[in-house]
Amino acid sequence: MDDPSQGVVVHFGDEAPVVTDGPYGETKELFGGFFLLDVASIQEAVEWAKRVPSVPGSKIEIRRVPGEDEVPQDSGTFVTEGTSHGSSGRI
Repeated sequence: MDDPSQGVVVHFGDEAPVVTDGPYGETKELFGGFFLLDVASIQEAVEWAKRVPSVPGSKIEIRRVPGEDEVPQDSGTFVTEGTSHGSSGRI
């Protein structure tokens, strides 16, 4: 994923969701899962995030996932179509 400072956070309170610049916050906060969406822009991702059923006080961090062409190919391991290419032997 891209650097957390490049993302945004959707905060759910008693009123309409509020969007702020990332990152999410302290790592001791609970991680409850993730969604992976194929959208055209971060604004579209924010609109989807605002639709998620949530309780007041919850947050959703939105970060971009680089495309395959943006990942360094010489990193030692690269996973594609369920196979691992590299020396680790792990997927």
